Amino acid sequence: ENLLKEARKEVASRFTGFKMIAHVMVGEPAADFKKKQQELVLKAKQEAADIAFKLKKAEEKRKKLVEKRTKELERARKKAEKEKEKAAKKAEEEAKKKAEQEAKAAAGEGASEEPAKEEEKKAEEPEEEDDEEMKEEPEPEDNEPPPKVELADEEKKLWFKKSVIPDLTYYVMNTTFTKFSLPEKDEGFDEVKYVWLNEKK
Repeated sequence: ENLLKEARKEVASRFTGFKMIAHVMVGEPAADFKKKQQELVLKAKQEAADIAFKLKKAEEKRKKLVEKRTKELERARKKAEKEKEKAAKKAEEEAKKKAEQEAKAAAGEGASEEPAKEEEKKAEEPEEEDDEEMKEEPEPEDNEPPPKVELADEEKKLWFKKSVIPDLTYYVMNTTFTKFSLPEKDEGFDEVKYVWLNEKK
């Protein structure tokens, strides 16, 4: 509405009895305004970088967990195979010893104490530990901070922070652009100040 003469006159008519001053901001903004806009641009850029950094770290953590889980499953599979082979070998040895004992018994020989001693010796032998389990160490804590961003040369030249939502829709712009105008005193203003141009018109 501030860009349309009739709309400005209608608004000004509501405030009779007051001193009406129109502050017009056109042209190159003041230095403090540009600085504030660039601070907003930098803040938005840093927030976007922080989000991207967190997503990257989360993805890295997910991949590490998948890799760790895959290794654990592979380790469990190998361990199960070893246990299976060990059990099969033990069963084979026991069957062989039993057959030998039965053969000796049939031949009239006394039972040997050697098998019992061998069993005791095997029972005393420690289980082989998985080398991979021994080497596994806890993951170090990741305290890497997000990278600090800076404004690019082109961004330092910006006067206004770009908004996701435009001030005017395409429809309004296309249908009213030819009616846009700057305020004049005859619209009901006592004074018209061009703030950024630092001059009165």
